This record gives sequence, C-alpha cells and structure tokens, in this order.
Amino acid sequence: MHLQIPEVFQMINISVLFNQLIMLFLIICTGYLAYKLQYFDELTNKKLNKLVVNITLPMTTIDSVLSMAQRPKGSTVLFVFIASIILYAVLPIISFIIIKLIKMPFNTQGIYTFMLTFSNVGFMGFPVIQAAFGSEQGTTAVFYAAILNIIFTCCTFTYGVVLIGYGTAKKMAFTLKNILSPGIICSLLSIVIYALDISFPIPITNAISILGNLTSPLAMMLIGSTLASMKIGEIFKDKRVYLFTFVKLIIIPLICYPLFQLFIKDTLVRNVFFIESLMPVANTALIFATEYDLDKKLTSRTIFLTTLLSLFTIPAFLYLFAV
Repeated sequence: MHLQIPEVFQMINISVLFNQLIMLFLIICTGYLAYKLQYFDELTNKKLNKLVVNITLPMTTIDSVLSMAQRPKGSTVLFVFIASIILYAVLPIISFIIIKLIKMPFNTQGIYTFMLTFSNVGFMGFPVIQAAFGSEQGTTAVFYAAILNIIFTCCTFTYGVVLIGYGTAKKMAFTLKNILSPGIICSLLSIVIYALDISFPIPITNAISILGNLTSPLAMMLIGSTLASMKIGEIFKDKRVYLFTFVKLIIIPLICYPLFQLFIKDTLVRNVFFIESLMPVANTALIFATEYDLDKKLTSRTIFLTTLLSLFTIPAFLYLFAV
C-alpha cells in the first residue's frame, strides 16, 4: 500500500538524511575507538565537552543567523519562541504522568522525568537538522532549533535542576551563573543580530562559521568516547531502561506528532520541532547527576541506550512518515 507523503516531511531528503546519519554514526564509532585506544580518556572527554558546550556550539547558533541567505519573518521567530516555551511547560507534565503510569521506583522518578523531558537538542539535534534540510534551508532550521535550545537551556538550569532531584533527599537549586552560560548568551546575541540585521566583516564571519562547523564532528566523537567509557554489560541488565527507551524514542514522538500537526502551521518549524522530539536523552542528565551526586550509572545507561537506538529510530520515523 502506498502512503501519501505528509506535508510535514515533503521538504526532507530522506536518502541524504540517511547517508548523513551513517556518517554521524561512523564519527561516533571513531570517538569510541579513540577512547578504547587510549587517545581519549575521562579528562579528554571533560575538556572536549567544555570546548563544545562553551565555544563551538554557541558559534553554531550565531553562524545559523549570519549564514542565512534570507532571514525568516519576525512573526515566525516570535512564534518559535512562544511555541518553545509552551513545549517545555507541557512536556514535564506529560513526562511526569507517564513515569507515574509505568511505575518507575519513586527515588528515580525525578531523574526519569528529567530524561523524558529534555532531549539532546544541541549535540545531536543541530547536526541531524542540518543534514535533513541541506545548506539552504538548514541554516534557517538550525536557527529555529537554536531558539528552541535557548528555552531548553533556561528550563534545564531552572526547574530542571529541581525536577531531577524529585524523589531523592537532595536539596536542588539553580544559580544565575548557570543560566548565563555562553550558549544562552550567544543564542540571545543571535536574536539581536537577526533583529537589527547586523553583519560582520568576512574574516569574522568565516571564523565563526569554521568554529561552528567543528560542533558536529567533535560532538559525535564525544558521544562515542563517552559511550566507550561505560560498562556495556550493566546497560543491558536493567529492564526498566528498555521500557524507558521505548517510551522516549517511540511513544513521545507519537504523542508530539499530532500535536505539532495541529498547532504548528509553518512546515519548516513543524519539521524542526518533530525532529527534536526524536532525539535521545540529553547529556545534561549525566552532567547534573554528577554535579548533584545522583544516580550516575542510571543516567549513563539510559543515555547510552537511547543514543545508540536513536540512530535507527530517527531515520525509521522519518522514512515511515515520508514514504
């Protein structure tokens, strides 16, 4: 039976996207091997994470504005802001209800709710979106994703910090320093550049572009290196992680798709939001678990499994909706 192509995915080149995902997977494998061959270690991973989070990923956000041939309408940008705020107001409620329904242990419900709410919208989201739409629409799509990432970052460092500690004896708090990260500052700067139609000299623009282009390979290698540092045997023993992974990679996108179809009329914006809903658990979960001495093994196992399986579920979802 031939399925009609939904409008939401008519502009995505599935074959190109699949090839790009294979490429990203190979880069992840390279990072995995680099760790196993001891070219990378835990200290390298930490430094590489800081490099990506504080320099290359923020530059990607600014580059997404500077490299746009035609800048989107202000009304569309405002809508993406509002839609992102609504999304991260509703998602934790839905996630909390689901975690209660599948009866996760009480002392892990906060961590699971956090992981279900916050996906890897930056490290994996940006490269996949760029791959999905190519060079022309890709820059605009990444710009929309950057706006979503602003709200994501604000929420993780505010109610996210409190949420991840739910069910534990830990007293969680957030600070102004965490909120004013390079990622948020550059994201806000990109909005100013867009609003005032600011341009920079070619050397500066090219430098920003080159730094931003480092994000995808470095982030993918970091994911591979992080996966290599985990004990694979422990991951596959926890049945609850399988259940959570199914909910995260299958159920959440199935819930999001009709809602996005109903409330988001702009096709490109709808594409971006749906692709972001397909992403695995955010690395922020492990960062917070380490920072606040929570269950690091649980977050590591879940990040590993959702990241690994998302390499198959992302193209599968897009293919099924587009064939």
